[in-house]
Amino acid sequence: MSVDVIGIGADGTSGLRPEVHARLAAAEVILGGERHLGFVADHPALKIPWRRPLEATFADLEPHLDRRVVVLSSGDPLDHGVARRLIEHFGRDRVAVHPHPSAFALACARLGWSRDEVTCLSLHARPVARLKRELVPGRRLLLLTDANTSASAIAAALRETGWSPSRIWRLSRLGAPDEIFAEGIAAEWSDPTITELDTVAVACVPDPAHPPLVGFALDDDAFQHDGKLSKAQARMHAVFALNPLPGQHLWDVGAGAGGVSITWLRAAGEGQVTAIETDYERAAMLQKNADRLGTPEVQVCIADAPDVYDELDDPDVVFVGGGCHDPAVLDGAWERLTAGGRLVAQAVTCEGQTVLSEFADRHGGALTRFHRETREALGEKSTWRPSLAVLQLEARKP
Repeated sequence: MSVDVIGIGADGTSGLRPEVHARLAAAEVILGGERHLGFVADHPALKIPWRRPLEATFADLEPHLDRRVVVLSSGDPLDHGVARRLIEHFGRDRVAVHPHPSAFALACARLGWSRDEVTCLSLHARPVARLKRELVPGRRLLLLTDANTSASAIAAALRETGWSPSRIWRLSRLGAPDEIFAEGIAAEWSDPTITELDTVAVACVPDPAHPPLVGFALDDDAFQHDGKLSKAQARMHAVFALNPLPGQHLWDVGAGAGGVSITWLRAAGEGQVTAIETDYERAAMLQKNADRLGTPEVQVCIADAPDVYDELDDPDVVFVGGGCHDPAVLDGAWERLTAGGRLVAQAVTCEGQTVLSEFADRHGGALTRFHRETREALGEKSTWRPSLAVLQLEARKP
């Protein structure tokens, strides 16, 4: 059995290479979205539409795997397409991929942009807030969009976050005879049009009158909080020790307002964060901070640690910023941590610091104590006022 995954453009079957067109013509079963199946409405093959979630359609396909099966996908099926899911499910040897120029490739061609100088991101079924952490002066972005992440929504997000001068292009139905190319500035964008095949391009320009938040080293005043926020220096110590890597899963235990969760994800670029917080109001602030600071995928878990650990996927890294006074919080997280994973914890109370020291004695790891001093007025003069000392534990699981 072999499944042919055929990339198809807005120009339909007319844009297929002859050898790919021959595979489509010989198909006995064709799987695709409503638009794709519309291109082959007169084909005699059995038509199977995608269902959500996509994996549900695999069961529909199973009875037909002894027949010639074609899956239609937009553009390059391995560039934010469905081919990856099919390969994961059926195996590399049973899936043949026939790419068409992707929307990103066509957009670069229309704009004269070099693909290696562009950041590409899919906002299909993702919140537009995800865009915010990609905004860097001079960066060029290409975005696959849907009805909720249209050019209009993107322009509004740029205006709200200090990127009003950024230039936007809406490129629709790329490769079709009725291709659309619209251009404007975020501050003035008023085109509400949404089409099924939109790609939005952004050339990032910050507003000098309202400097935006950039990077992952955010100041404390970037966060809404009630005082339960790891201060900037402690936050940077923690994130440095956690060594953010793309695709990893972080548990942030006692997450407070989300300082470490959000900073870690902005530094990692891509990943999964489970932020565990017991206080409902604080958890609500955490979610607001995550949405506003471009990390909407942070999963806020309102629960007690370690009781909730059994309900969560295993972490690659763990930060414990609250609850260190309870040895079970650290021990439970250590037990669930994947091999080679990092655990970092911070404590300011004597009780919490004792627990960290005892943990290091049992499992190994490095202990570091630090504090910061800030210059403050003292009458007509000034002095240095120290903060509470922070004990940090860094341990790597064998």
